[in-house]
Amino acid sequence: KEANDLYEQAKLYMSTVNPVRRRTNLNIAIDKFNDLVAKYPESDKVVDAWYNLGLLYQDGLVKRYEDSIKAYDNVKDLDSGNSSDSRLRAARVVDNLGRWQEAYDRYDDVIKHDANSRNVEWAKRRRVQLEPYIK
Repeated sequence: KEANDLYEQAKLYMSTVNPVRRRTNLNIAIDKFNDLVAKYPESDKVVDAWYNLGLLYQDGLVKRYEDSIKAYDNVKDLDSGNSSDSRLRAARVVDNLGRWQEAYDRYDDVIKHDANSRNVEWAKRRRVQLEPYIK
């Protein structure tokens, strides 16, 4: 119950559209999701909380890209069979950071494990584009 309440509160703060309060509310949402994963690691909301942390850390107002990658990796580690687009999101963050070899490898992981054919096709195309930059 408490895990669900934390999750719902975090989602509410996350959905703020008021530009004046947006940064503050995103940070409150981050704190609430972090509380959830720390206090209730067995909750059925943990995977969703990690996914949402990935989104929040990736947000242009937050810019905690390494934390975003770790959050998406936690989704994959906790629920490898149903990691939504967390693999692709992590690969794209790494790619945007200019770590092309790591991105290339992560796109391969998308190709091998993602059930969404659009994600797989996107990853294949991006790997071809990265090939000149790979040692």
